[in-house]
Amino acid sequence: MCFLLCLIFLTILECLVNPPSDLNFTIIDEHNVQMSWKRPPDAIVGYRITVVPTNDGPTKEFTLSPSTTQTVLSDLIPDIEYVVSIASYDEREESLPVFGQLTKIFLIFFFFFCIPECSISAMTDLVFLVDGSWSVGRNNFGYILDFMVALVSAFDIGEEKTRVGVVQYSSDTRTEFNLNQYFRRSDLIDAIKRIPYKGGNTMTGEAINYLVQNTFTESAGARKGFPKVAIVITDGKAQDEVEIPARELRNIGVEIFSLGIKAADAKELKLIASQPSLKHVFNVANFDGIVDIQNEIILQVCSGVDEQLGELVSGEEGEIFYTSISSKSVRITWDPSTSQITGYRLQFIPMISGGKQHVLSVGPQTTALNVKDLSPDTEYQINVYAVKGLTASEGGSTNTGKAMTYVREKVFVTSKGSRPNVPRVMILITDGKSSDAFKEPAIKLRDADVEIFAVGVKDAVRTELEAIASPPAETHVYTVEDFDAFQRISFELTQSVCLRIEQELAAIRKKCK
Repeated sequence: MCFLLCLIFLTILECLVNPPSDLNFTIIDEHNVQMSWKRPPDAIVGYRITVVPTNDGPTKEFTLSPSTTQTVLSDLIPDIEYVVSIASYDEREESLPVFGQLTKIFLIFFFFFCIPECSISAMTDLVFLVDGSWSVGRNNFGYILDFMVALVSAFDIGEEKTRVGVVQYSSDTRTEFNLNQYFRRSDLIDAIKRIPYKGGNTMTGEAINYLVQNTFTESAGARKGFPKVAIVITDGKAQDEVEIPARELRNIGVEIFSLGIKAADAKELKLIASQPSLKHVFNVANFDGIVDIQNEIILQVCSGVDEQLGELVSGEEGEIFYTSISSKSVRITWDPSTSQITGYRLQFIPMISGGKQHVLSVGPQTTALNVKDLSPDTEYQINVYAVKGLTASEGGSTNTGKAMTYVREKVFVTSKGSRPNVPRVMILITDGKSSDAFKEPAIKLRDADVEIFAVGVKDAVRTELEAIASPPAETHVYTVEDFDAFQRISFELTQSVCLRIEQELAAIRKKCK
């Protein structure tokens, strides 16, 4: 006699229609399982049950009356795994589903998990770029849809809150719906569930470029001053080039997460995603393994949105005025911010593929600027952001070694406030190759019990950063593409620094006993 293992995945979320609860499975025989549940408190019209085999077999879907609290799943094949979902619905909306998985085994057990929620302030323009190629398969595509439902459920959906769009790609790219189409979570989830599987080849680079040209645009619902996030989901190696399209997407301010499944290329996932890879790249062996890491992905996406929001100062949108000076230059003026800020960041984004983006930073008193070296006969999207940040130095060559010697001799000394039995931490931030010798100054600084973290921006040399930083490099060296992306690593860097301080304090206490 074969038995079936029943794994219950219960999603506990706020929604307008509550799902059924206390889901249970009882083995009848090797081909039949009784499924029972507790009715939700809402006035509902009925239940929708879906049984999906993982071998690309036919999906069964049926509805039951609201008074029903059990049913028998029949004609099951013992050697096949099944994903079962049940949702309650009323005349207008459907609840989030409760999932169960059935597989051949000799034991029965249950476990539950909750999907986390983002902070109420986490508002973003979020786009899923979904691989719909032949290698995915129609039934496996359902796992991707379930993951998208789980992730969007973590956000507060609305026209002035989080907006969500979905783009599916294979041989060509297709918009399933844009950012400005669904502003209610129930409507959004229903739209995701209805997305048809496409089929075709894996043209990932072309699809990423499609997001730049067609999706993260004002006409498609993308908003100025809101964090922008793209989640790329693929199960194979791209059949075209991805690095340049991904860089262009990041350059317009989009934070990219990549989720690889089965045969996805790990190196390619890193080329696509934002830095650091530890926060932005995820990989699972099979489609049914997505559920095992979805909470971690949700937390990282929420964290990334919060960090992006932290850079922008909230306030009313001001007016931007421009006057043409010549075919390559323009004068920009804007309304001053009423908030306490440290400056403004200006973006000039060419509305043609491959055009050079200009990013300029000015002080808080500046409200007008002449911009030169623009491309003639080119339309630009102009964004002006009020920012909080550090004031810049006057510049010069990159004498990293000399700077570390200065820190060791002039900063980490008792006369400047350095204390005994207190952990010492230095965070080096650089955007280029050192102009002087740096290895010996770094060794001397580490020998003085200073924990060194290194952050490289733009043209920084990673081998230099690794030679300077304390080991291991995985937790002490960070790189970002540009200064605009700097805030995205702040959460992970803070965690690493705090953990190392705690370890140092524990060692100091032990030594002092």
